[in-house]
Amino acid sequence: MTNKQIAMIHAWAKRQGMDDELYRDWLRANFGATSCKNMNAGQFGQFLAMAGLAPPMPGQKKHPDRLTDTQNRMILALWGQKSRKGDLQSLSAWLKGRWGVASSKQLTKSQASRVITALQKEGW
Repeated sequence: MTNKQIAMIHAWAKRQGMDDELYRDWLRANFGATSCKNMNAGQFGQFLAMAGLAPPMPGQKKHPDRLTDTQNRMILALWGQKSRKGDLQSLSAWLKGRWGVASSKQLTKSQASRVITALQKEGW
C-alpha cells in the first residue's frame, strides 16, 4: 500500500463518519485486516469498487442501484431522531446486524427504502 492509497482509505472512512473502532471493525469484516497498511493490491481494488471510487471497467455499469444522497440523508436524519444514541457507530451496528452492511452508503436503493420504512415505523 502506498501512502496515497492509505490516505484515500482514511479520507473515505472519515467522510463516512467512522471513528477508529468502527473503521477497524469495518476493515476486519471486509478485508480481514485491522489496518489498511496490511491490505494488498487486490483488496485495495475491492475497496475502491465497494466505496464507489473505482472507474468502471469497459462495459461495466456504474452502480446504478446504489442509494441516492436523499435516501442517505433521510436514513441519517431518522436514525438521529429514533435511536437512543443517534451516532454513526450505533447506526453501523444496526445496519450490519439487520441488513448485512457496515455503512448506509453500501445499501442498494431498494434496501435503503426498506431501511427508511423500518425507521419510520413506530416501536422499531
